[in-house]
Amino acid sequence: MKFESARGKPIDIQVFLETYLTNDKIIYIGTDSEIINGKTRFITGVAIRTPFRGANYIIARHTTRAMESLGEKLIQEAMYSLEAAMLVMNIIKETNVEPPTIHVDINKDPQHKSSKFASSIIGMVIAQGFKCEAKPDSWCASTLADTYCNKSPYQKNSRSRNRRIKRRNKQTKSS
Repeated sequence: MKFESARGKPIDIQVFLETYLTNDKIIYIGTDSEIINGKTRFITGVAIRTPFRGANYIIARHTTRAMESLGEKLIQEAMYSLEAAMLVMNIIKETNVEPPTIHVDINKDPQHKSSKFASSIIGMVIAQGFKCEAKPDSWCASTLADTYCNKSPYQKNSRSRNRRIKRRNKQTKSS
């Protein structure tokens, strides 16, 4: 898995963990997906959260053929999260840090389509020895990874884009 910072720069996961991880911090991992241009884009987020202070995170991008089946997409999301969790465990095994918590992009509420897959996917994650959280508590998958799923890999954040548009409009008006 190749990871990158929030700004798109490549970063080694071991360097990231050594830089930000201490015993009082918690690791969360989540994946989300989106079908874009006939392909399925998966984003896996690894976040190190300091309680009451925020989080530092990195992401990994994966692209596969278009997956129309919701069950197939949800299972693949969980598999990418588990792969990242195994990488993290290999790095932190000699420390006192708790294993990562996996956030799955599944809603247990029966009115949502993803609820049909909740017990099997949550069971798969727990069987691998990790804690698992589903919506509405799965912020790493439903917010962090989702943000990058819907963003072009080279798209600047919206604030800087909005500033450029405002500057361009000012220049056009003054000309």
